[in-house]
Amino acid sequence: MVNMNQYLKLSELAKRHDARLLVVTKYQKQNDLLELCEAGHRLFGENRVDALLERKETLPEDIEWHMIGSLQKNKVKQLAHWVACIQSVDSFELAAKIHEHASINNREIPVLLEVKIAAEDSKHGFVESELLELLDKGKFDHFPGLRLSGLMGMATFTENRKQISSEFSRLRQLYAFLNKNYNCCSNFDTLSMGMSGDYELALEQGSTMLRIGSILFQS
Repeated sequence: MVNMNQYLKLSELAKRHDARLLVVTKYQKQNDLLELCEAGHRLFGENRVDALLERKETLPEDIEWHMIGSLQKNKVKQLAHWVACIQSVDSFELAAKIHEHASINNREIPVLLEVKIAAEDSKHGFVESELLELLDKGKFDHFPGLRLSGLMGMATFTENRKQISSEFSRLRQLYAFLNKNYNCCSNFDTLSMGMSGDYELALEQGSTMLRIGSILFQS
């Protein structure tokens, strides 16, 4: 069930920080998602392509859907004609494939570049030095099918709040640096960081979009 008090609290908190609240639908019940829709919520994200396609068909048409999980290149074509944003662009090869299918569909697809800020090997994303090298070489300049809208990152799963805050701070600094120094990043408006366990630290470090799932569905 939806913890509506928690939802309202988080919505207000995000608003005070000029951030948006993205509700993560992974593994959640359809009726719970419909309850949030009835309350007026329209920003959702899903980790899995198959589930995202299913949600799209069964929930209101005016939802802004974000792909937030690892995306295989061979599945891009299933999203390219309609998805509002792909947050999990973690390689140049994936960016090139999204551009290819965006061009086929005469679209400019908003994307976030996922940066690896966590210490865990299981986390995905560009290494900062790798991303800077690609930008220095102008590798993204010839992708009119992409709108580079910002960065996304996941902090280490740890109880060390100082470490989490430091990782978020590093991503915020990179976000500002890219926006200032690279033309292709000059329209950055989204810094997607902060989930159920660390959203307060993310907001303190300048997050503009929280990705919240589990704590909204706990009684």
